[in-house]
Amino acid sequence: MQAPDFLSATGAPAVTSGVWTALNNQPSFVASAGAYLLTDGRVLVEDAQLTNVAWWTLTPDNTGSYLNGSWAQVASPGPCPNGKSAVSTTYAPLYYASAVLADDRFVMIGGEYDYNYTYVNGSGEVWTDQGAIYDPVANSWTCIAPPTGWTQIGDAQSAVLADGTFMIANPFNNQVATLNAGTSPPTFSAPFTPTGKTTDSRNDEEGWILLPNGDVFTTEVWNSNDATETPALTYSPVSKVWSSAGIAPDPLVLLTKGTTTYDETGPAMLRPDGTVFASGAVGFNDIYDTVGGTWSSGPSFPTITGTYSAGACNTVGVTEQLVMADAPAALLPDGNVLVAPGAVDSQSACEWVPPTEFFEFDGTNLTQVAESTVAPEVPSYVGRLLVLPTGQVLYTNSAAYIELYTPAGSPNPSWAPTIATSPATVTAGGTNYPISGTQFNGLSQAVSYGDDYQAATNFPLVRIANNGTGHVFYARTHSHSTMAVATGSATVSTEFDVPAGIEGGASTLVVVANGIASSSVAVNVLVPSPTATATATPTATATPTASRTATTTATATRTATSTATATPTASATRTATATFTATATVTATSTATGTPTASATPTATATATQSATSTPTQTATSSATATATRTSTATATVTATESATASATATQTGTATASATPTATATQTATMTASATPTGSATATATSTVTATATETATATPTASATQTATLTATPTATTASTATATATPTATATATASSTATASSTATATETATPTATPTQVPARLKVGPSPAKFGKVKVGRTKLATVTLMNQAKKGPPITFDNPMTEIPPDNPQEFKSITTTCGAQLFPKKKCKLTLQFRPDSAGSKSSSVTIFDNAGNANQVIPLSGKGD
Repeated sequence: MQAPDFLSATGAPAVTSGVWTALNNQPSFVASAGAYLLTDGRVLVEDAQLTNVAWWTLTPDNTGSYLNGSWAQVASPGPCPNGKSAVSTTYAPLYYASAVLADDRFVMIGGEYDYNYTYVNGSGEVWTDQGAIYDPVANSWTCIAPPTGWTQIGDAQSAVLADGTFMIANPFNNQVATLNAGTSPPTFSAPFTPTGKTTDSRNDEEGWILLPNGDVFTTEVWNSNDATETPALTYSPVSKVWSSAGIAPDPLVLLTKGTTTYDETGPAMLRPDGTVFASGAVGFNDIYDTVGGTWSSGPSFPTITGTYSAGACNTVGVTEQLVMADAPAALLPDGNVLVAPGAVDSQSACEWVPPTEFFEFDGTNLTQVAESTVAPEVPSYVGRLLVLPTGQVLYTNSAAYIELYTPAGSPNPSWAPTIATSPATVTAGGTNYPISGTQFNGLSQAVSYGDDYQAATNFPLVRIANNGTGHVFYARTHSHSTMAVATGSATVSTEFDVPAGIEGGASTLVVVANGIASSSVAVNVLVPSPTATATATPTATATPTASRTATTTATATRTATSTATATPTASATRTATATFTATATVTATSTATGTPTASATPTATATATQSATSTPTQTATSSATATATRTSTATATVTATESATASATATQTGTATASATPTATATQTATMTASATPTGSATATATSTVTATATETATATPTASATQTATLTATPTATTASTATATATPTATATATASSTATASSTATATETATPTATPTQVPARLKVGPSPAKFGKVKVGRTKLATVTLMNQAKKGPPITFDNPMTEIPPDNPQEFKSITTTCGAQLFPKKKCKLTLQFRPDSAGSKSSSVTIFDNAGNANQVIPLSGKGD
């Protein structure tokens, strides 16, 4: 299916639903924690299973299709400093500040949840202060320190300002800090508190977006007016002051519902007409006019009838309000805003509940559109929407299942970037090509969520298509002159690097911003051709004899190489007789008489090398005795650790015969004797008197090998017939037999008196699973039906239930009909918590079908097997 930006821009028609399409190559991991567009066209995605500590990239195929794109695992952050620990710890966060910078690197800092403390130490929310920056060229991460004095950051909001500066908020007060990306490693400036927030005590839970004038816009959360209306603010990077942006006429902040406290708001999105669609967390949506500074009420979300039931949560038949309380939004190329609201329930046992619904806002109307396959089974907050260079939107939702939304509309031509200057010719692998024009950064940041996820795409991408093959290549952009939005007629620029693997020849080039492409310009791609070398090989027969003796300590290695290489510029010239001189680390003599097949004056240089490797493994016997005394019953454990140093002598003899380019094989014998002096240590822990004797035997098998190879190559410079005598030292390959003997002994005695204590290992509570069995009923052949199984940790306290990775398995006898496609469980399930497992049935033929799914965990009733049944109709 073609994406919108490959089509001509025709303006924005009335809203009709776009089309959802599942990726043909689904990820092998759970995708949702974060998805970010890099400047080389790849999508960087974090594994939502934080214990995997993994990052991946999705690369479009050679037609530019993400639908057929391929996955590759890339580097992950190493241990980074952590304010909760005296040492650096693994950094794998969930809900954090993030951005793609103007120099093409990706930065993230903070994390409401994190690998070490949430999933290893089991302390739930941690608000880590760790940070790291990713270099996609070097495929490496660098840890960055938090702003001075910030010991917790968590799910802070952030924004890249118009001048390219990354700014982050302190959730616990009104401080902000900016990143000095030019330092190595990047460092934050001293935090400061902008004035102007007089009634809002902290930054937490806000969402920041960039306006056309360079200011940052937000709606307040911690304000006494939030229950009836919502004040808004703008921040000026020039004056470093917050100013009032008026008051939204409707409440956009969800403070509480029932007995549950939320304090959440929805994402705001700047549209091409200069208005901001501020979606609300209580069902209302309002519109802010950035030109006039005025507010108006927008259309509200409808209510739905609940269908969800899991554990103590039951919303079946309950009227639920759709809201954008932590939910994703994306600006489509046609100017509509795609949003994904869901319901939050008044029951503390429920909170966010499925389904997720989808709507498009066209500036006036809010129209419900088609939903993705898994949307009925997931709450809205787990979703992420990312605008792709094709104009499609990538939707991830805490599943190993990703879909693309292809909108029905097309962009207005006036919104497209324009190219003013660009290189007429580029070279494969060439770097730093300048290109300039207008609106390279689009009219909006195009992606919004709030404080949990920031993935703005307001930067230029360069796409090159070969005229002959139609194949598409993205050139990495960097050094953008601005990160502003809606720059109008102002000239802006960037630089791009051409991929080394690009196809040569006549091509077209476009600049893409937020899924909207410029008109194309011609570019000729040069691909350097390799330099050809002519080589003539004389026919020669040589019978070399090589002998060598090697003495090793444990392992002996000697290397010698014999190579005869001829180049057009000869190191020696002769008319009828060719003499090859070999340089080697050992001495070998060979005499050869031959007649070259080429009538030329060949010139050659030969270098011979021999290599022998001997790796002995020693045999050691040790005996250890330990005596220990305790006042009560315990166990005595004796541990002996020994090390042996062995010396060995190897004698090797080889005879080799080479023809033309001679290669020789020899059989060699090596004898080795090793003596070992071990060191031993023993530790005993016991109560009463225990005597323990341990005997250990280690067997060593030495190996020795020598390899001899000789290669002679000549390049003729004249036509002649010659007889050549060559002296060379080829390298031989040998098989050696060796023996070694090592003896080691140690004795250790320890006496202790102690009173032992025992710490029982807690077994997690039983995992409640339902419904079981899972019955799909009748399903049309070729159609898909989903079923949801709820998992619940029934304990009120105690250790969490830990799931394996992979968490589930369905027998492979019929893998295409029953599948486990998504889960919201994560790595652990804490007491009183629940999660969902979504299963799929797609019959290939008529008739009754059955299978089962096994859930792997450490619960008291592990592992659980759920029967599956359905009927193809």
